[in-house]
Amino acid sequence: MHTSPSLVHQIMSDIEQDCCTLNNKFTSVQSSWEELFAPVVDKTSVRIFLATCAMHNKHLLHLDIVSAYLHAVITGPPRFITLWGDEPGTVRQLFKAMNGVDNAAQLWNKHFHKFMLQEGFTRTSRDDCIYTHPASSVQSSLYVDDILASSDPDKKHQLDKFLGIEISYLQQQGVCCVSQCAYIEKLASVFLRDWDSTSFSPPTTPMEARVYDKLQLAHEEPDFEGPYRSIVGGLLFLFVSTRVDIGFALSILSQHMSNPKPTHFMLAKRVLQYLLGTKTHGLILGGEFIPSLIAFSDASFANDPIDRRSMGVTLSS
Repeated sequence: MHTSPSLVHQIMSDIEQDCCTLNNKFTSVQSSWEELFAPVVDKTSVRIFLATCAMHNKHLLHLDIVSAYLHAVITGPPRFITLWGDEPGTVRQLFKAMNGVDNAAQLWNKHFHKFMLQEGFTRTSRDDCIYTHPASSVQSSLYVDDILASSDPDKKHQLDKFLGIEISYLQQQGVCCVSQCAYIEKLASVFLRDWDSTSFSPPTTPMEARVYDKLQLAHEEPDFEGPYRSIVGGLLFLFVSTRVDIGFALSILSQHMSNPKPTHFMLAKRVLQYLLGTKTHGLILGGEFIPSLIAFSDASFANDPIDRRSMGVTLSS
């Protein structure tokens, strides 16, 4: 059927005004945070999840949903895409979420949440990606398309890794050991290429004793143009996952993200050298069941000699 050029132009104008056309910066509509946000499970929730499962000797299972976004149906305004080789003026409508759709992660998360509710699960108030089943012992956590689930202890399955966290689960002893040896080695291969661990022993602490003296002298140094944010970002991932022992060091390094100096980069490399020497260290979760949680907290009073801020810490057992 022949269509007049004026009618084709009018149809394309309506699509550009009302719809988000992918891979086209001239017709894309800016989306708000509420339209794009999709929650993922918090690393602290993952540790609590593993500790609870170990205490009750539960079975752990890791599931990876293949092409997860394609399970979600696109809702709202129609979405269109142009493919290489299409005739000029031709668009294709999308009915399923896919990589490239700006709110694909949110559509998938809503689809998964609806499915879990239909199966009788309830979402916890602590984390939007932790689900429990009141009529059974099944629990589930979601990180995009990775699912960590637990069930009755009579089933057998060996869980080795989840979100880059290496897991050694001793189910009979009720203990779950987590570490990140492979990730530390990968990070060291990028930032410690010129450091020979066989010739130099790694430091025994993340930070040296007189670190504040170096920080004071660093103000006179030129700006550092290297990958400081990248190495600190990698260290932060280790800290929130398994290596809480570098928390004080990162509280210092993260203060200089906007204007790092060469000294700050050397301090970050020292933390990585310490981690490389203790790469097999990690956390032991689980153990004897604790009916109640006991927490301790303490704080210093303006003891930071640079900005005079206080430092606090919270411990729980």
